[in-house]
Amino acid sequence: MNSFSIIIVNWNGLDHLKRYLPSVVASNYEAFEVIIADNDSSDQSIEWVKQEFPEIKVIALDQNYFFAGGNNRASKIANHEWLVFL
Repeated sequence: MNSFSIIIVNWNGLDHLKRYLPSVVASNYEAFEVIIADNDSSDQSIEWVKQEFPEIKVIALDQNYFFAGGNNRASKIANHEWLVFL
């Protein structure tokens, strides 16, 4: 069975996280992790993720590194060989 890391870049996307993150986490696949790379959001995204999904890794970036920069930084802490970028 392959394992993978799901990387989600966020910038003030709390509404999107509330709507879509539960279905990502609800997967019954056994070997995966979710990583949120937060591009210095000001909408309480990090706090919500940590409260609702404490098993998710959150990287709080010091500025907006945009999609590619957030993915690059998050991929450095991924524990699995396969990366899925959402």
